Amino acid sequence: MKNQLRFLLLLLLGISISACNQEDDVEGIFTGKTWKLTGIFENGSPERMCMDYWNGNSDAYHHSVDLLGNNSMFYLTFNGLSDGDVIRGSFAGQATTTQLSGEWSADAVSRNFAVSMQSLSDADILGKAMIEGLRNATSYGGDYNNLRIYFKRGTSERHLLFHVANQ
Repeated sequence: MKNQLRFLLLLLLGISISACNQEDDVEGIFTGKTWKLTGIFENGSPERMCMDYWNGNSDAYHHSVDLLGNNSMFYLTFNGLSDGDVIRGSFAGQATTTQLSGEWSADAVSRNFAVSMQSLSDADILGKAMIEGLRNATSYGGDYNNLRIYFKRGTSERHLLFHVANQ
């Protein structure tokens, strides 16, 4: 009975220690896959894409949504290596007419996220918004299949939502 109690206590201790680990596997989350943009959303409202980028122009909005369905547009790939809690590396991707590249870093504990890239623009409104979101990135969230890159636009808190692209 005493041994069973000790085993149970050790098991509970092991579970509680592993449950307290709030550190992400940033290398596993970001690298080794292609991330495809799903849309740009207001934090707390993931069911409807932010519409203010199009200023009420429904034709431009529908054009952007059509382009979003193209697998050769609106994607990112990350390369990097972890050094303790931080991963740094390079990224590459595509908006619509603009190739994206630069440096990035993410912190597994604080979830801070930053990119450094050239000042770019894109022919499509959603492409411009994607670039703006990356340029203003502050943090990330997600897992191995979904990635959110958080940023601010004025007083609005938003995120770029990505999913793993079909390979």
